[in-house]
Amino acid sequence: MGDLRGVEPTAGFCWNPAWLLIAARDPETGVGVLIDGNERASQFQLAVARGAIAPEEIVRTITGDLNLLAVRVGKAVSPLWR
Repeated sequence: MGDLRGVEPTAGFCWNPAWLLIAARDPETGVGVLIDGNERASQFQLAVARGAIAPEEIVRTITGDLNLLAVRVGKAVSPLWR
């Protein structure tokens, strides 16, 4: 979430404690990314920054490493999507 730029708060956004975020780490580069919940995470961060949500709010997160095979397959087919 450190690279959050140009995102505007959504009017009426309300964090649901039942939501969770799914993040994965690329084993080749060590870079972690959110693979589900980007919009919720962005709005959550903006709400915390403006004081609408306490910074101590608990956010359930599932984390793990991407399977190296999935990374290779993704890199192999990515030129097809350009």
